[in-house]
Amino acid sequence: MSPIDRFWRYVDKTPASGCWFWTGGTQRYGYGAFHVGRRVTTAHRWLWIRLHGDPGDLHVLHKCDTPRCVNPDHLYIGTRYDNMRDKETRGRGNHPRTLTEDQVRAIRASTISNAALAASFNVAASTISRIRSGIRRQRG
Repeated sequence: MSPIDRFWRYVDKTPASGCWFWTGGTQRYGYGAFHVGRRVTTAHRWLWIRLHGDPGDLHVLHKCDTPRCVNPDHLYIGTRYDNMRDKETRGRGNHPRTLTEDQVRAIRASTISNAALAASFNVAASTISRIRSGIRRQRG
């Protein structure tokens, strides 16, 4: 099977958020891990390279702030500084994470496991469980 065919086997395009969730293995911080031969890279970067070419030292960043997302419309190129600034702006530093209403809707609509969604949204699996059960509502 070709790498691109194998790649698409691990993509769930159904979430209401517009994100295409990587359902395969992950690396540290919840980013999709994709193996081609002996090399492992993040799934979103691999797809970016396939579609647009290698960005070299630049990072492939997420507009949606969802590490497991591989939707090309949610990706853009930036520097390490851009990535760090986005991290702080979006509250992924050492501060608690607040989910937006769109993210809460996407979580409720998703069929992906609590653990996988937790990694994607950088929250605890118990937070995902509470959102799905309606016990705790996150606000953005």
